[in-house]
Amino acid sequence: MKAAVASAAVAALLPLPNLPKDIGFLWKCVVVGLVAITVLAAGGIITAVFFGKGTDVLVTLFTTTLAAVVGLFVKSPIQK
Repeated sequence: MKAAVASAAVAALLPLPNLPKDIGFLWKCVVVGLVAITVLAAGGIITAVFFGKGTDVLVTLFTTTLAAVVGLFVKSPIQK
């Protein structure tokens, strides 16, 4: 009984989208955004090294977004 009430409460708070096209569009926006940030950060690192500036923040940004992009290709642990 409590599980049913909890799942109903979660469903009421977080309604599932009904339009697969919208989900696909949003997913593409996220992926394109992550790739764009990764490429821009890599270009920023190269530019900063060329001009002798600090690259600490750029390296952090690059490695974080690169990990997110690579994580998109990893198989889910619950899948067989």
